[in-house]
Amino acid sequence: MKDRFKTFMRFISLLRVEPFMIILAFSSYFRRTPLEVLIQDKLCRNRYNMSEEFCLELAYMSDVETGHEIKTQILSDAVKYNMYHTWITMAPGIMWSIFLGPWIDKYINGRKAIFIIGSITQALEAAMNAIMSYFFTTNVNWILVSFIPYTLSGSMTYTTAYSYVAVTTPTKYRTIRMTALEVLVAIAQPLGVYTSGKLINNTPLGGNGQLHNYGLIFSISSFGAFVAFLWAVFVINQENDKNLFRQHFGDCKGLLDHQNGDQSSEYNANTEYIHPLRLLFNINNVREIAITFAKKRPNYVRAQIWLAIGGMFWCYFIWTAPAAFLFQFVEKIYHWDAPVYTELSSIGMIANSVVIIFITPLLIKVFKLNDMILAIIGFFGSFMQLIVLALIRTPMGYFIGLVVNCTASLGPIGYKTHLSKIVEPSELGKVFTLMAVIDGFAPIMAASVFTVIFENTIDTSPGISFLILAAIAVIPILIAMIIDIVDGLVFDTNIKKIQFNIECNSNSNNNNGDNYANYDSIMSPHGTRDKRLSTYCQNKGNRVAKVKYTYFESQTTGDSGSESVATTDNTMSATDTDSYCITIDTTSDFNMYVNCTLGAVSTVQVNI
Repeated sequence: MKDRFKTFMRFISLLRVEPFMIILAFSSYFRRTPLEVLIQDKLCRNRYNMSEEFCLELAYMSDVETGHEIKTQILSDAVKYNMYHTWITMAPGIMWSIFLGPWIDKYINGRKAIFIIGSITQALEAAMNAIMSYFFTTNVNWILVSFIPYTLSGSMTYTTAYSYVAVTTPTKYRTIRMTALEVLVAIAQPLGVYTSGKLINNTPLGGNGQLHNYGLIFSISSFGAFVAFLWAVFVINQENDKNLFRQHFGDCKGLLDHQNGDQSSEYNANTEYIHPLRLLFNINNVREIAITFAKKRPNYVRAQIWLAIGGMFWCYFIWTAPAAFLFQFVEKIYHWDAPVYTELSSIGMIANSVVIIFITPLLIKVFKLNDMILAIIGFFGSFMQLIVLALIRTPMGYFIGLVVNCTASLGPIGYKTHLSKIVEPSELGKVFTLMAVIDGFAPIMAASVFTVIFENTIDTSPGISFLILAAIAVIPILIAMIIDIVDGLVFDTNIKKIQFNIECNSNSNNNNGDNYANYDSIMSPHGTRDKRLSTYCQNKGNRVAKVKYTYFESQTTGDSGSESVATTDNTMSATDTDSYCITIDTTSDFNMYVNCTLGAVSTVQVNI
């Protein structure tokens, strides 16, 4: 127990990108709802010329009160501005990220650069929003200008964080660390939402016509993003983090990585004579992404990549669509104002995070569920929440939806972890960029489609948007099922191939006393059975009857004397004359080798 605690504390001490993401996520969500309130207040006061009292009571106005038609128009216009926000931040970022993805694979400080740009541009955006708050009578369209700076990061700060975790973390710990990142960010987000809700109705800082206290909130948000910027500049170091994890927990190469060189050698080869900016603005970056997407791969890995990216597209679609209209929905249906909405939504987000903290290790370690089963559980929770929101249009429906959706974070965790295991580290940036590019269309499409749907159904059938999204939520569930089936078939096929090779060689009846080993590298990225299978060795000389084959899964480093767990298959009877042994090392550096047992005398290690 003491050793486990020390290992846990050492693991925590090595986390570098997680604090950055916590600060940035808090800052981003801290200003999220106040931004919507600012837009609504500007629309109400400046565009529709309504009184201050009317605008302050907007959320509480029922459908039978005088002026409810104006309320509907204001909420509809606010949803449109949410759509404009999505267009401005996502559309340019899609094109820009095509160049950034391959660049972060080639340039060792590429991911750090994304973090630096992403944080400083968010600080700038929040500062501009604070200015727009103080000059309250300015046109609401000026708020749209504040969204432009963040496009410089390709809108891929969050995606880059997952890529960073993938290249710096041993495969054995990757699912846990990605879950930790997801959970920590998921905790920071509701804390930001909750805190802003407590401040929004305070006396506005600076006054000047402000109806709510958004100026102070935006100022704090800008300061937080600037702190994240300083952390990225002075603390985050990809090579140092990778070396520390290698030192304490093993190597950080990917499941299918055949190369012995690490990323620093790749960086030196690519950048010795080329300036980083020339690497960035290189048309070959686009070609490399296309090649990564289209090239043939063994064991249906290409199909799995396509399916996983497609699944993530629909994941972001069903997640970002409600963001375009949910605040306006609860104002219209539940008559909640910003403080009530932020408080209740933050409680739901925190509950989600707490559940994920406890349920993920249970599902992985105890029930041995693979990544795709985790994804299915997550998306099923989202499906149930959408059904509940559509059918139960009371506050109780909102609370029930929070409960059934508590596993939603498992969806993207499953997909992203699976991708990180089946793709070589040298391609992770390109694959995650490809995912960001394709998924970037999801919020644009979702916001555009559901802005129109919500606008036309807000008074007649406000729950229809959630029913449509529930039907769409079935798609990522089906995709996860298909990936799991394909992955399982690949694993079973590889096992049969190994068995066939063993049988063929046992029939060769080589009696010359020579010890020999035949091996073939076989890959199988199947959930809890993740390992690169190396085939077999056999001894003909001593004719010692043993088990047919044995798998050893190292729990530590795979060195001599390390703790290992052996699982044997005693399908060969004791009367068989030949000895077979397969030793599969699954150390975190995945330097695979075959231990060939030579009778009862010695063991020869054959590197793969």
